[in-house]
Amino acid sequence: MSIILLLLGCSGNLSQNSETKLSNTSCDNPLDTVILVIESIQFARQTDGVAWGFDIDGLTSDNDDEEGCYHDDLIDPLGNEGIDNAFSALIPTLELTEANAAEGLIQDAINTGELLLMLKISGVDDLFNDDCVTVEVLRGSGTPIIGTEGLILDGQTFDRNEDIPSTVLEEVQIDNGVLTLFPLNMSLPFTILDNYLDFALEDGTIRLDITSGAYTGVLGGATPRSYLEEVVQINEIGITDLLLQLLGTAADLYPDESGECQYISSAFEFSAVPAYLYPTE
Repeated sequence: MSIILLLLGCSGNLSQNSETKLSNTSCDNPLDTVILVIESIQFARQTDGVAWGFDIDGLTSDNDDEEGCYHDDLIDPLGNEGIDNAFSALIPTLELTEANAAEGLIQDAINTGELLLMLKISGVDDLFNDDCVTVEVLRGSGTPIIGTEGLILDGQTFDRNEDIPSTVLEEVQIDNGVLTLFPLNMSLPFTILDNYLDFALEDGTIRLDITSGAYTGVLGGATPRSYLEEVVQINEIGITDLLLQLLGTAADLYPDESGECQYISSAFEFSAVPAYLYPTE
């Protein structure tokens, strides 16, 4: 069986796009810090053209649109149009191969502490509406305690993983219980058997929703088609030649001079729980 371990990190120190800021932002009186650790990650699937994801290219494309490589954009469950998540169309085919174990192995990596993606939200006045918080996306380190439901128990304390750079976004807005972080360049390195590969999500976004009292969200971005083609040619994962062809037709972002799209959009759903970080020296 294939071994796929996703170790998610983020690179660089980026400032959030100005479109997500309020004109009257004020960060003078930070009151509290909220730290979360992601407890589960799974592919964002589509049903009848509806799926979680993001409008990465700023277009609402259909099968007549050259800039979208003749792909119909999706609609998210909130009714937003122009959603890019072409990878979701490949999931039924992936589930017919050895790659169907991917989500279980992702969860194993979380539960063993190999994949501890954390969000540190500082300067919080109100978790439902706050016009100015600072968010750090970082990797934690440690072995979590797992509950009876097979997920990380909340309230645990972790070290910071200093080997992976964090991303800091300032003057971020919480709007009606939703925190949106972009642009992010995220890296998802993973290993298939003895093959180490680096799953890149460029022009990425994280959307954290706390309106239900829980911490759930979506993360997504654009992955180079060349990267995915490299992955599927690893014989041990049982990917067919048909899927290799499908990757070419699934690419939906950033066409080259010949009009052939070079990136594939994807998205993942996640849930998170409160946590703590040990102080750094």
